[in-house]
Amino acid sequence: MLFSTRFTALFASLFLVSGCDILLNASFEADTAGDPPRVDIPGAPSGDSITSSEGKSFFVTSQGGLVAGQAMAFVAPDQRTDNRTARSVMRSATINNLERPIYISWNGKFGAGGELNGIFGYLGKQFVRLQFSNGDILLEGRPVGRYRPGDNHQVLISLYPVEGRYRVAISGDVDLGRPFIEGAARSSLEVAGSKAVADFTITPAPNAPLVYVMDDVKMSHQAP
Repeated sequence: MLFSTRFTALFASLFLVSGCDILLNASFEADTAGDPPRVDIPGAPSGDSITSSEGKSFFVTSQGGLVAGQAMAFVAPDQRTDNRTARSVMRSATINNLERPIYISWNGKFGAGGELNGIFGYLGKQFVRLQFSNGDILLEGRPVGRYRPGDNHQVLISLYPVEGRYRVAISGDVDLGRPFIEGAARSSLEVAGSKAVADFTITPAPNAPLVYVMDDVKMSHQAP
């Protein structure tokens, strides 16, 4: 993958942290290729999870040329036989200190079409919506950048519950036009014992079932 040196260093520093700072860690290497990711993510921390809609819309792949090692593929359901919304939700381990920001990151690769819609926040509280749709990057429904099919990239989403704000940075083969974008969260009232949530849905495109591939998903308290 072609990632900028600055963001590679930023992401590397993000996870040189103690175990208590890591709240979700999904590399998919311990999952079985061809099956959905395990609900209880193997390894530390305890309590992080991935739940996906039934069917083959979300599965682990080791197909060469996508990403290094195994990753999670987002494939649109066959609309002729399955009209359900394809959805996958990632939840962190329990968060007891909501005064500390949450950092959500992953490596990604776009398929040939379709739309990936992600809503990020805390359990029951939405902070920000990020979409990749037919070449456009949208934040809260507003176009903020462009991408091309097959592009590799890294995403870093920062949630600040005390300030009620978010920050989104995307590096790699995308055109965001700026280092990051920030704004006011949709909702910021939290309670101790909550979880950080990344809620993904996918929309198919004609003759392009592969929408997205995601790897090395992490949620952490540690500031980059």
